[in-house]
Amino acid sequence: MAKLGPILPLFLIAFSGHAIINSFGLIPKLANEPVSSASRWCLVCAISALGLKTSIQKLSEVGWQPLILIASETVFILVLVIAALGLEHRWMH
Repeated sequence: MAKLGPILPLFLIAFSGHAIINSFGLIPKLANEPVSSASRWCLVCAISALGLKTSIQKLSEVGWQPLILIASETVFILVLVIAALGLEHRWMH
């Protein structure tokens, strides 16, 4: 029988725990910044790892519809982020 990896990655458990504890204001600001920064880097590394595992050849074998879906989702997220930044900018000034 093949050995299975963990059901949930350790960084995801740590990230969720940090978010919950921080929501209750239990983490001092001095400690919160380095932990938040480390958390963001872990998330960037995880997303990068997914990208590195993506096979362009296998994507081309499934057809153009999934590629259109991926491109559409990317554009949607981009528009959403730009809109949110625009609203934040107007609200802050």
